[in-house]
Amino acid sequence: MKKSNLKIIVTAILVTTVFCAEAQNNRNNRNNRNTQSSGTGIDDHARQMAELENRRRLLEAQAEADLGTLELQVGTSQQPCQIYDCKEWFTGSNSRRGEQGDPNLAIMLLRDCQHLLRQKIAGRYQAVVHDYMSQVDVNSRGDVQSHIESAGRMIIDQALNDTEEVCRRFSDVDGIGNITMYMGVRVSKRGLAQKITEGLSEDENVRVRFNAEKFRESAFKVFEEVDAQ
Repeated sequence: MKKSNLKIIVTAILVTTVFCAEAQNNRNNRNNRNTQSSGTGIDDHARQMAELENRRRLLEAQAEADLGTLELQVGTSQQPCQIYDCKEWFTGSNSRRGEQGDPNLAIMLLRDCQHLLRQKIAGRYQAVVHDYMSQVDVNSRGDVQSHIESAGRMIIDQALNDTEEVCRRFSDVDGIGNITMYMGVRVSKRGLAQKITEGLSEDENVRVRFNAEKFRESAFKVFEEVDAQ
């Protein structure tokens, strides 16, 4: 829940409470005016107004305290197996709901996590290729870049078969026998860079004009960058 929504809820509770208190106070004032004609009624009214103001201030303070607690709870809540990239690893995490004991649940969830990894790595690989091409002088640059990109994507797809599962958690079983499975996976950045470099070095369409050392350096440099999470 967003902070703005929490503030709206708390404010609504506060306004409703104060409004009800004011309405009761008005009824009391009318009763006082009907039953009292001396200065005692005026004194009672002033005292009631002071009490109402004190109550309003207490309610405001309580509302701010409750809002802070809610914000803390929302801000620290995290899905199980939620993991993030670092210099050493590309990571992916996801969840899937299904029937308890279904053997396909983990298989499908692993594929979901690998798909997230594939999307993330694809963008980084594009940056690797651009960095590499900016450092080499070759003829038919367009063809060379196209071959490196397409061959690299195939190598990445194969490498993701070696994805390492580092976290698996389960929710409680619901009333109809379903659970939510959570999973986190990772793949080594340097290991992946090495596999891509080796694969391109062996590719007949690439290897003649391929500088493996420069490509490896570009891959290490770009892959090890960590985006803000």
